[in-house]
Amino acid sequence: MFKKIMVPLDGSELAEVALPVVEGLATCLGSEVILVQVVPSPRGRSAAKFRPFSPDLPVAIPRAQEDVEMARHPIYKDQEMVSLKAKAKASLARAEKRLRDQGIQVKVDVLFGRPAEEIIEYAERRGLDLVVMSTHGENGIGPWAMGGVAEKVLRGVNTPVLLVRPAEARVRQGDWPDFR
Repeated sequence: MFKKIMVPLDGSELAEVALPVVEGLATCLGSEVILVQVVPSPRGRSAAKFRPFSPDLPVAIPRAQEDVEMARHPIYKDQEMVSLKAKAKASLARAEKRLRDQGIQVKVDVLFGRPAEEIIEYAERRGLDLVVMSTHGENGIGPWAMGGVAEKVLRGVNTPVLLVRPAEARVRQGDWPDFR
């Protein structure tokens, strides 16, 4: 039924409240869990030199203040992406170990871009069976009762979504029913 379950995490404790639910589902159903973290794309240059405003100018001039800042601090986009990916994988390591210790098959993936859009595209492209994520909104009504990313994913993906509210997920692992 749910062979592949995606769990988007952002490194916060609130996001990880979905893990006990995922543990229960994956254990009962024999599902593979895919932990995903979306990192904003770095805005750095890609090791490119300044381009001239006009082919008639013999000297390349920076086009904006951002170009000047990048020239002072030449951290290229590719290097920054490698660094951000390593940090994201490190932040997912605890959740990955937790699930592996329960005997659950786990994959980890890091995506770059806007969280909701990347989660939706990833779920569709990979043919996932379920997305389990926590909402960050603990109070309020209407659309504010869910985190903005959770609401966008819920409305935008064709895959079933299970949302876990942090206030209601403060349940010990042993309190979840065994459906076997």
